[in-house]
Amino acid sequence: MTDRLAECLPEYLPEYAAGTLDAGAARAVEAHLDGCAPCRAELAELAEWRCMLPDPPEARTIVRQALLRSLLDPPTPTYRPGWALLRAEARLLSPVVLVASAVVMALGALLAAVQRDAELLALVAPLVAAAGISGVHGPRRDPAFEVIAATPTPLRRILLLRVALILGYDVLLALAASAVLAAPVLAWLAPTALLSALCLPLLVRFGPDVAIGAALTAWALRMLDLGVVRAAWEATPAGWVATAALAALGVILAGRGEPMGRFRATHLT
Repeated sequence: MTDRLAECLPEYLPEYAAGTLDAGAARAVEAHLDGCAPCRAELAELAEWRCMLPDPPEARTIVRQALLRSLLDPPTPTYRPGWALLRAEARLLSPVVLVASAVVMALGALLAAVQRDAELLALVAPLVAAAGISGVHGPRRDPAFEVIAATPTPLRRILLLRVALILGYDVLLALAASAVLAAPVLAWLAPTALLSALCLPLLVRFGPDVAIGAALTAWALRMLDLGVVRAAWEATPAGWVATAALAALGVILAGRGEPMGRFRATHLT
């Protein structure tokens, strides 16, 4: 028995009595107990107290009781403060999406500067925003999708916070490009809002692939310079009404349980 073990024996005895002491220390304690009556008396007292304690339940019993308790007495939902939730959602945004948005916006601004055509920004900014919004949610793109589906925080709140974050980021990029090119803000703001609003309900109901597909289709039709699509691309009262209606539809759909009819949070196979 080492001197250090002898000094710490009162600390070792409870572990020895519980059977959790490692083999080397246990042998040393046993050797000391052979010649120490006070320690044997203390160990006997510990063993007596241990016999009075009930045996711990099995693991499956604990799980069953916890599930039954949660079913009969569900916890009261608690919501994180707005700023705390905003910071948490900002950390979940994919850096790839943020970097790609900045790179594409910079290339669009460079092309507009070389061509001396500020209208090119009105073609690039809406697509960047639509692509970013289409990638903020969904079981295949969101690493926290299952956790979010189980959280007491309403899904609508989380989704709208993410859309606001990515849209705000893309608007800041477009504002910087607009300042460099001396381009009018409304030239790209109206189509950006419309294309983003178009993506929101499609993202919620059908998933990101359909949302970005619709955005690319609308963008391609604008590139073909069709009259109806070109009119929708401009800042008109009808365009703003359509934007508001699509955004409202997306908000309504986001509050109706789990999103995306084909991809449920608990069925990702």
